[in-house]
Amino acid sequence: MSCRIKELFNGINVHLLVRDFDFDDKDIMKIVKKISSLRLKKIKLMVQLIKDIYNIDIDNQKISCLLKTTNSVGKPHLYKLLCEHGNFNRDEYYKKNESFKK
Repeated sequence: MSCRIKELFNGINVHLLVRDFDFDDKDIMKIVKKISSLRLKKIKLMVQLIKDIYNIDIDNQKISCLLKTTNSVGKPHLYKLLCEHGNFNRDEYYKKNESFKK
């Protein structure tokens, strides 16, 4: 599990290895669902940013396919989808996506 703690050190990333927990536990499932919901919201914001900056629509079906292959879709995955529409500078893309570090 990964999360960002905004209140500490300008927002630090915390990555936890979680082992031997009960997937049927209601409290754990609430946390997992909340994390998944927030991640999906972030993906949608990044897709909208690509549309706003590059005037390119990333197909929802492609996002759905990505979500089936990995539970941690991020900037690198969306950059790869962006590049299906042309040749884009990777460093410039990441610089324009700086807002998603916060």
